[in-house]
Amino acid sequence: VRESIRRHGADPSQRRRILEEMERAVPEEEAIWRDVETVKRLNERLMAFDEATLHEDLRERADAMSPEEKTGLKKRINDALLKLGVERRMAGLEEALRTKLHAVAEHVKTAAQTLSAGDSAASLAAVDRAIGEEVHLRRLARQVKALEKVLLSLAKRGRLGKT
Repeated sequence: VRESIRRHGADPSQRRRILEEMERAVPEEEAIWRDVETVKRLNERLMAFDEATLHEDLRERADAMSPEEKTGLKKRINDALLKLGVERRMAGLEEALRTKLHAVAEHVKTAAQTLSAGDSAASLAAVDRAIGEEVHLRRLARQVKALEKVLLSLAKRGRLGKT
């Protein structure tokens, strides 16, 4: 898109094609939010399962635990603490994703408006800003995927009921 604006932005006959390119170049917001929702649901299921397990452990084994059981309980507690960190991190990532997606959309909108008005230099500057935001957006999306892997790892270790 950037190169098209640089080469053909001043040509009114090419602007429609460039504007269509811009629309296709916007990051797939729906896929990003689908990943966020997947991580949130997985985390909720893990937390609900651990809460039930913890209450059961407290009722049935609090007084007389074997060393193996104590080790298991410590592991569950550590897993729960890890998930709490994931939950806080997800909240921060969601807010950052919203901010970056909004910024990309605004820059693309500005690029389209300025290109439509015949100002290819301003359009190019707006595309550059959108590209800068998209770099950050991709980093955030990778962090969401990393959190999903952490939760899936916990689930595979038996901390999640049926999936």
